[in-house]
Amino acid sequence: MTKAGSGPSGMATPWVPLLLNPRAGSLLNRDVDALAQRLADRLEREGIRVEVHLVPGKDVNALVREALSSESPPLAVIVGGGDGTLLAAAEALIGGSVPLGILPLGTMNFLARDLMLPLDPDAAVEVMISGLSGRVDVARVNGRPFLNQAVLGVKSAITRFREKRRGSLSPWHWAKVIWHALKVYRRSPRSRLEVVADGEVFRVQVHALGVSNNLYTDTPGPALSRDRLNGGRLGLYIAGHRGRLGLLKQLAGLLFGRWKTDRNLIVRNPARVSIETKRSRIHFTMDGEPVLGASPLVFTLDPAALPVLAASGTVDRLSDPRPSPLGRSS
Repeated sequence: MTKAGSGPSGMATPWVPLLLNPRAGSLLNRDVDALAQRLADRLEREGIRVEVHLVPGKDVNALVREALSSESPPLAVIVGGGDGTLLAAAEALIGGSVPLGILPLGTMNFLARDLMLPLDPDAAVEVMISGLSGRVDVARVNGRPFLNQAVLGVKSAITRFREKRRGSLSPWHWAKVIWHALKVYRRSPRSRLEVVADGEVFRVQVHALGVSNNLYTDTPGPALSRDRLNGGRLGLYIAGHRGRLGLLKQLAGLLFGRWKTDRNLIVRNPARVSIETKRSRIHFTMDGEPVLGASPLVFTLDPAALPVLAASGTVDRLSDPRPSPLGRSS
């Protein structure tokens, strides 16, 4: 990677790496080179030199670490991709001072939505320039970090099926995913789990269980959201629904923003969660990526561990909010 050059005064020129994953869902049918050039041009108008890298998700972590080891560290690291790509970048930034700037180019874009970043990448860069820098909590499972949620059960099986067919966004692809979801729900056994949340013990048989980094709100719609990213606690969700009718009630509650009042859903806001089964390994998803972990799964949270760029309206969601380093007035 080329190091930052020097300006007329001899001071190092402010710079950022711009990393785009060409296999991100929103980029599959776009001119990635044109997008990268447009975003770089906008940042350069703020006096920032931009180094563009088109990289697969597996190479993102190494490139971020290389940028951080530079003689002149970047103002921020801007990454475009899905939740898995963003997690790879975040792992290198946790505990440091260089913020993560998110271009939401995946399918769900949970963290970008919670940071109030527009889903259009050009608009997201504008918001990152005029917005805030702050810190958000990072959750961990058996020491591995995640930014949004980990899910066991039916959703984990569906995600593993989807990952085998990544790269296709055709109606036929999504029809197969939905059909597989129905088959999995009908045929899959309810998992026997022992869950301990801050000392409270649940011995349950469930189709689905989730743990989130901070607690989700009752906002209507299929995309769950959080109004705090600095609360210092996890969210725990144990779904006890039975049969297709129970599943339909759960979906209706989600769509209309009343899922927390569902009597078949246990919701807690603990600092620590452990999940154990009789099996030595547990399939689950972590920020949308399939994982096979050792039982028990132990969930903890690191407060204010990750610096990020966010919209101005997120001041109450962040720890240590301050003006974005990308703006000329910073």
